[in-house]
Amino acid sequence: MIQRILLQIRKITALNLSLIIMATLLVSGCTGCGTGSVADSGADNRAGSVADGGADNRAGSKTGSVADAAFEEFCNELFRESLSESGLSTHIYLEHPENYGITDYPLTIGGYDIDGIGDTTHITDSLTRLKAFSEEQLSYKNQLTYDELKMYLETELEYSDVFLYGTSLSINIGSHLQLPLLFSEYPIREEKDVEEYLCILKDTDEYFANIIEFEKLRAQAGIFMEDTIADEIIHQCSSFLENIDDGFLVTTFENRIKALNLQDKSKEISYIEKNKEILSDHVAKGYEILIEGITSLKGSCQYSGGIGNSPEGRRFYEYYLKSNVGWNKSVEDFNSLINEYIIRTCNEIRNIAAAHPESYRKISTFEFQKLSNEDILAQLKEMSKKDYPEGTDIDYNVCFVDKSLSEFTSPAMYFTPQIDNIKDNSIYINPDSETDRLYATLAHEGFPGHMYQHTYFASTNPNPLRYILSPTGYIEGWATYTEIDSYNYADTGDEYLNRLNGLNYALILMIYASVDMGVSYYGWTPDDVLKYISGYGFGGKETALDMYTAMVSEPGNYCRYVLGYIGIMELKQKAEELLGDNFNTKEFNTFILETGPIQFDILFDRIEDWAVSQQHDTSQK
Repeated sequence: MIQRILLQIRKITALNLSLIIMATLLVSGCTGCGTGSVADSGADNRAGSVADGGADNRAGSKTGSVADAAFEEFCNELFRESLSESGLSTHIYLEHPENYGITDYPLTIGGYDIDGIGDTTHITDSLTRLKAFSEEQLSYKNQLTYDELKMYLETELEYSDVFLYGTSLSINIGSHLQLPLLFSEYPIREEKDVEEYLCILKDTDEYFANIIEFEKLRAQAGIFMEDTIADEIIHQCSSFLENIDDGFLVTTFENRIKALNLQDKSKEISYIEKNKEILSDHVAKGYEILIEGITSLKGSCQYSGGIGNSPEGRRFYEYYLKSNVGWNKSVEDFNSLINEYIIRTCNEIRNIAAAHPESYRKISTFEFQKLSNEDILAQLKEMSKKDYPEGTDIDYNVCFVDKSLSEFTSPAMYFTPQIDNIKDNSIYINPDSETDRLYATLAHEGFPGHMYQHTYFASTNPNPLRYILSPTGYIEGWATYTEIDSYNYADTGDEYLNRLNGLNYALILMIYASVDMGVSYYGWTPDDVLKYISGYGFGGKETALDMYTAMVSEPGNYCRYVLGYIGIMELKQKAEELLGDNFNTKEFNTFILETGPIQFDILFDRIEDWAVSQQHDTSQK
């Protein structure tokens, strides 16, 4: 459960942006853009926006029907069951769980059901109950939830035999890195929250012990992590332990306690001391359990390299893409699509450079405007109004990742707020990340990226279950789409220079996704990676090895961003073909936002109906 609800987080390794864009122009016909030759050598939502009235024209779309009420209660029951698995899940999602019928939940972090691994009874039971509803009798919004839930359950059932291939330990987005950040952002608004937080914090050692038990099963199957990755995670855990007694989990807790203004100051002191005691006795112990457990399992990996080199690794990779993106394509199809977009992007870069050589010559001078974090977000919010619908009023804080984790965590991250307190948002900036891309990074995490998308969707009053289902391909695809768009906001006075740099960044992401697929599915070696990236004018053995290691540790992670982005671009292209001169970017973005996080098959299934509704609206004007 914890992996489904963790913050939206990303990791893009820094490259020389001007170098790759210049090299692109030197590649005649984009030779080497495809991955086929390297791979061979390596190892052998139906449309209609919620607001446009389209739902009113659909059969069974009346809200408040008996069928809708029954279906919504079914979804609410699944939502309650999911959150009741752990106190951390409950509190991350809800400020007042009692208002959602959740009154009994264990004050734990959660974890694997070791004895029940592989048991699909709950999935099959839920599918049977779901299919008992007649989708045609449901409202448009409930049809979206129906389709999303059905696809999710069917995917989980189809690939339930590869559960051991998933892990919560990895070098960039592992639980050992994310959990401390979740603790630091745990909302404390009343004394009850304090007491529950301390109980949940106390479960850290049990939580990590549970993870090690799961990893032992993976080791027995020969699919435990490689020793180099194990060593890196051990190093990360050791670094965190260096500041456990006076680090940010001490200071952030003290700040939240003092903000309560407890009348009994002795209680305040007692809580602060209790927090330190638990950090020393249980959190530190948990990280020691991880270190000892991982150390003891080193050497058990029987299949080095990408996950596709293991017996069912390719199938797990297929599952990962299907569950996160939800687009009915094979890995080979995705590979071809990424390569097609690489070629398309290369061609557009060359065309702009040829038509506007003065802009190309200024590539090395490109930079975003230098503003404070708050001013960047304010400017992004204002400038995005041209192509994005008005969002909801929210509060947000921009914080910095603690130094003890900055070496290992992503450049930035957005913490999703509680469902019933949507205005309380936080964005964390890694102080060690590149400052020259801070503007685009805040577009990704803030406006019009994650924070804007999440709070906009919340304003449509979706069924709470959809917050849990939310496929990350949509979520990260949207944020990447807006991040690339933010290059157009750069205050350079040269729209072509801005476009070139946006395309350049998109190209880098696509190259990373291609390497992800090459290593994870086609069995590329570090030498294959080096050969591939050298075709784009950048490389070096160290860079290639870093990329290779990232893909081995977190297979499919980069593809979530890129395939999600490409999915939105494909939808946009389809909408432009259907609407012609009547296409409007803001209306298209509104359709994506109001449909909300969902599998791409469902979005493609609904784009034509939405286009028809847009044509109708235009003809009425």
